[in-house]
Amino acid sequence: MTGGVIPLTPSDWYGTVELSFSLGGLVRGAHEDNYLGARADALSRAADGVNTRLAQFRAEVAALLAQTERDLGVVEHSLDVLRSTLKALEASDAENVAQAREILTIEQFSVESDSIFLRALMRALQTLSERSRG
Repeated sequence: MTGGVIPLTPSDWYGTVELSFSLGGLVRGAHEDNYLGARADALSRAADGVNTRLAQFRAEVAALLAQTERDLGVVEHSLDVLRSTLKALEASDAENVAQAREILTIEQFSVESDSIFLRALMRALQTLSERSRG
């Protein structure tokens, strides 16, 4: 709205009122919903979208789980070797057998802790894998 005075004798007043309305406002809501749906669909299919990243994450978890299972197999084999070696040393009459047994016992503790860690890691990875599927 604007108004003014014309400074002549006799003075005169004038005023204008402008009213505008966008007709696009009537249909904007439907088009906006279509756009949002199309954008969500595009993001879900995009190479950097959520579904792609979730698939990559699942593949990484599966690979780490497989590697952990292989590592656990190696650790379990090492434990079997250490136990059989300790058993053989118990029957030995060698001079330094006590020192060798102590070294192997310490090594056995170390390998057993690796085994415990790998089992816990496997459980955590399996849980993570199951939750990412659901």
